[in-house]
Amino acid sequence: MNAYYLNPNDRGTVQLSNNNRSVTSVLTSWQGVRSTLPVNKTQKQKIYIEIYINSFNANNSIIALAKKDASLTNYNIGNSYWSDGNGYGEVWKIGDTIGILYDSTINNGTLEFYKNGISEGVRSTNLNNSELYLEILVFKGSKLQELIVNFGEKPFKYNKPNGYDKLNINSLFLIKQKSNYYTIKSEFYKNGQVVPINKLEGKETLTKTDFEAYGIDDLNLLTKPMDAQDVKGTDKGSLGNGKLFEILFSNDFLSIGEVK
Repeated sequence: MNAYYLNPNDRGTVQLSNNNRSVTSVLTSWQGVRSTLPVNKTQKQKIYIEIYINSFNANNSIIALAKKDASLTNYNIGNSYWSDGNGYGEVWKIGDTIGILYDSTINNGTLEFYKNGISEGVRSTNLNNSELYLEILVFKGSKLQELIVNFGEKPFKYNKPNGYDKLNINSLFLIKQKSNYYTIKSEFYKNGQVVPINKLEGKETLTKTDFEAYGIDDLNLLTKPMDAQDVKGTDKGSLGNGKLFEILFSNDFLSIGEVK
């Protein structure tokens, strides 16, 4: 599971969706949300985040790096980029991509914003001494405001500047039984059935390319909902005060709800 997302337990009155990656305005007042973890206190010296402007109105939206105790209902916040370009950067429009670059190696922590792959210039310096969270503030108007955050769990729209890392890296999974590996990607099925991956048979160490080709990133795909169904047992004769029945199960059965 990815560690960075918008924290549903650290927000004002806003709507979160898209696995806590999207924030939408609800009230005609400033309301915000913070990331789950500080973005500048990782093992990575340079990080890159993208935010997609899906919808906004004549009121401002704000993207900022702020301390944990910063207000989520007040626009007086530093290290920020306003949608109207007030004091820094160009005006946003729907469809724009705002990039956030944090470099801990320059000037004791440097924040820079990009718009559609072009630098808006250095916003703040001397930030390494504080834990800074991504904070987004929105304001409902004639249209809703919606911003979508990508911490790196999906491909970025624009190439990261050299040396910068994403915060979230998706884990990829394969199923192994004895010496065989399996995937539930349907393009590798044979006659509609899961079969061993021949190219991986007997491999001791899998490569990044192997996981990218065959792996899945959502373990929930390994389960499937099933309707209740009747299973008739085979009468095997008496057993003390009752009867013995034999019931054949497959791996699809998780529990027995009722025996009649």
